[in-house]
Amino acid sequence: KQARRRGADYIDGEVIEVLRDGDQVTGVVLKDGRRFGCGQLVNAAGTGGSKVARMAGLEIPVEPRKRCIFVFDCRDAQDINASCPMLIDPSGLYVRPEGEFFITGIAPPKDRDPECWDFDVDHSLFDDIIWPGLYERCERFEAIKVINAWAGHYSYNLLDQNAILGRHTDVKNFIFANGFSG
Repeated sequence: KQARRRGADYIDGEVIEVLRDGDQVTGVVLKDGRRFGCGQLVNAAGTGGSKVARMAGLEIPVEPRKRCIFVFDCRDAQDINASCPMLIDPSGLYVRPEGEFFITGIAPPKDRDPECWDFDVDHSLFDDIIWPGLYERCERFEAIKVINAWAGHYSYNLLDQNAILGRHTDVKNFIFANGFSG
């Protein structure tokens, strides 16, 4: 909103082509056929960052990875809910209070973490990995009930799980802002 107030134009559309002239990006083409020139192009396309880079003839090691979040109730842990800190164990399993419930998740093991675009919750992840890990950390989590769950996508950097931020070395006006969700 603030950008619009300061004079920025908001253009709604999907980029289907990045235009280049040698080592410079010159513009983009949208799905509806509109073309826009540019002095610089910032690739901040989230999970679509690799796709946009490929449109410019570039590669980045970023892929979408699904992450599932679970909300659970634990009657045996109601007394610790308010004072329980966020816990992250060495496996990456995390849990924290969320109102009267708890919220938890984990990055799945590599063999269960392919590039994907669906939003289906992997409930077996909870049963096979999360619940046993929760119980190992706190025996009060033995009897818990999942009351809600959802899946979303992370823009995952395959090399080191860190953000890729800055200009491309060969195409100086192509700026990366990708891989932020590790």
